[in-house]
Amino acid sequence: MKYKAVLFDMDDTLIKTWEIKWAHHTFVAKHYYNIDLTHEKLGEHWGRPFPLLVEALYGKPEPVEKMIERFVAHEPEFLKPAHDSATAALSLLQDNGLVIGVVTAMISSVAEDDLRREFPSIPFALIQGADHTLVHKPDPLVFEPALNRLEQLGIRKNQVLYVGDALSDFYAAQGAGLDFIAVATGLVDKASFKKVGVGTIIDSLSELAKFVLPKGKL
Repeated sequence: MKYKAVLFDMDDTLIKTWEIKWAHHTFVAKHYYNIDLTHEKLGEHWGRPFPLLVEALYGKPEPVEKMIERFVAHEPEFLKPAHDSATAALSLLQDNGLVIGVVTAMISSVAEDDLRREFPSIPFALIQGADHTLVHKPDPLVFEPALNRLEQLGIRKNQVLYVGDALSDFYAAQGAGLDFIAVATGLVDKASFKKVGVGTIIDSLSELAKFVLPKGKL
């Protein structure tokens, strides 16, 4: 097989996120800071590393750590479900010996909770969050911690695929020299991916295996 590892973005790639989290942010902004968030503002800043997103949406009425604490306290009221085809797609890759990891702009502790709740049978080799690196997508250096971990497992960069739903995912992967597959399950449609030169675009993760596994393994 060409690939030995597949790294995934998390929000809106593996897990249905934007609608639920926009409602979550809207609640926190109004309840604690009397801010009425609009979809325009949420869309403008969506995809930023989580601490920067929080500051962009709520301003700086108190330290960002406290604002994140308030947000996380309401996680149980706004749980994010996995995409319908995600578990089957991950299981198929796992059954064929591929290493699976996540590189996300979410805080790692929250990402870990979501992934373990929604994918309890999947042994993620790494879960890299926004707090694991000083740089963030679309900066290609965001992949350094993950690639270093994979190198320890004997996996070279040319054996790694990244899958994401945002243009920043593509730009980061492209800059890092990683192969990339776009999945149109977020806020970016297929036409927008094509416009910037993405070669492989799928409608859901149910299509991923045919681009990763040999035909006999499907």
